[in-house]
Amino acid sequence: MTLALEPKLLHFDAARLALSEARSIDEVKAIRDQAEAVSAYLKQQRQSRGMQNDAAEIKLRAERRLGEMLKETPRHQPKDNLKAGPKSHDVTTAPRLTALGITPMQSSRWQKEAQLPEPDFPAF
Repeated sequence: MTLALEPKLLHFDAARLALSEARSIDEVKAIRDQAEAVSAYLKQQRQSRGMQNDAAEIKLRAERRLGEMLKETPRHQPKDNLKAGPKSHDVTTAPRLTALGITPMQSSRWQKEAQLPEPDFPAF
């Protein structure tokens, strides 16, 4: 390994660390979006497959983490849900996927990724 590649590898390690420390959907989604952009840039610049795969792995791991977080997030209830009865003004509702910048298809796919057992995930 040459010294010129070490700073780039440090960026991937920093991204992995940031992903492990992220606590909100917004944080994880930002890491996922950055990894997707880096992956596209590396492909455009004809960088090594290894670097492209590192970026893709970070993106997939972020998606898996998002799937886990989305499964734990209560579903958004429409405002006109009359069965729920009156609500206190202090009650907060779950954000809509669109408010998080996530499509229903992405949410579904990411939650399926989160269901894969950890030993099977690297093959995915």
